[in-house]
Amino acid sequence: MMSSGWVITYLLREFNWQILSVYKAVFWGYAILGLVKLALALSLSMAVEAEKKLPPMDSERAPLLGNALEDIEPKKPWFRALLPDIGADSKIIVFNLCLLFALDALASGLVPL
Repeated sequence: MMSSGWVITYLLREFNWQILSVYKAVFWGYAILGLVKLALALSLSMAVEAEKKLPPMDSERAPLLGNALEDIEPKKPWFRALLPDIGADSKIIVFNLCLLFALDALASGLVPL
């Protein structure tokens, strides 16, 4: 926000642009930055993901043959596999934060009224 204000002030004072042209330039600048961020996010590989940690196995529960990864981690449906694994304790916190952000978005939308 501050940087766009500086750009607006700079273009108005130094180049004597019309206010509508300045706002259009700032809008297109934000649009281009958004596309650059999208391209960077899509270019990430799976190597940036955190490694899955397997639960420690004691000698009583260790498999006799192989590492038995199929038995430890069952295959998830494709949509569920896209979502992150969140612990039970964290789910409550995430749900509360989602409610707070939804309330904030609703209140921000009602401000002009």
